[in-house]
Amino acid sequence: MNSIGNDAANSRTSLSRKGNLVSRETAIAALSTLVRMSVGRYVIKSYALSNSAIESGYARISITLDESARTLKTGNFGLLSKVHFPLLKTSMLTSILIVISEVVKELPATLILRPFNYETLAVSTYIYAAEERMIQASAPAVAIVLIGLIPIIILTKMIRLSNVGRKQ
Repeated sequence: MNSIGNDAANSRTSLSRKGNLVSRETAIAALSTLVRMSVGRYVIKSYALSNSAIESGYARISITLDESARTLKTGNFGLLSKVHFPLLKTSMLTSILIVISEVVKELPATLILRPFNYETLAVSTYIYAAEERMIQASAPAVAIVLIGLIPIIILTKMIRLSNVGRKQ
């Protein structure tokens, strides 16, 4: 047997000697499944938020812009990259920031689907608060608030910059 096979056999026997009923491969498969489920859950939940922001951006784009670009012999990729992306930049950034702030605050899915010994800010805040250790719970809670404020500050600046040209 080669060294890789010996290492695998030794790790299995050492796992079974310690009283663990789960092999290393099963634990890795379970962990990757949990990660995939978490990502899938966040994608499904945040799709409505991001989709509505991008749809409102597309509603502001007139069809005459597409027709004008087509008369200038612009292909599909050129239309997307030179016309739509610059006009949708604010909407896309808004949807990304809204999704980030929503994912940071998400607790129930994180509690259910998190890997063992892995705690997010929301989970650690919940655990400390459940144990009535409010001083320890305050640091992750403040971090959640600060992380949630970052998208709001960025969105506020974007709105101010977009309204400066309209007021004149």
